[in-house]
Amino acid sequence: NSADLPSPLPEDGPLDLSNLYAITKFSAEQLTTRYSAQWGKMMTSVRLASVYGPMERPSGSRPRASLIHCLWMAWADGKPIHVAGPSIRRDWIHSADVARAVWMLLTAPAWRHSVYNLSSGIATTFAELVDHFTVHGLQAQWVDDPAVADIAMRPSQRRVPLDMRRLREEIGFAPSIDLAAGIDSILSAQV
Repeated sequence: NSADLPSPLPEDGPLDLSNLYAITKFSAEQLTTRYSAQWGKMMTSVRLASVYGPMERPSGSRPRASLIHCLWMAWADGKPIHVAGPSIRRDWIHSADVARAVWMLLTAPAWRHSVYNLSSGIATTFAELVDHFTVHGLQAQWVDDPAVADIAMRPSQRRVPLDMRRLREEIGFAPSIDLAAGIDSILSAQV
């Protein structure tokens, strides 16, 4: 359970490998590390927090959109919605910050580690996330039962923030787009 993990979660900390998605991501990191050692090539993996941004949309290869995209769709629709899970927390990072950090890693002279966390490092509650949309006119009413909500954050979706120390110390990366500014930019682009 991610609630049992240290917060912020370091790259070498314990992982929640209780589902197939997490297991395959960890396996890919292990393959990258093995290939790097076997072939003598510099390789690293990046662990992403919850990514959002202006180009997000469901597709055949990614049918489930982020909660931020779902809230944006509800906001754009202009109809009242029911939401659930106000206290559930997640760590969100804007796609532009992800692109900048990956570019900084790719152009760094060397990497000291095989894995780097990439996140905002901030655990935001679903209530705080919804509030960012309600100030722009989203009509959201909280309900207790996630089964009757239009958009729900369930306990299984809880994520502790990732520790960003490695990227900060090695390449000087820090996110530049906070959640409020990121959501504002998405909504203003759609007006």
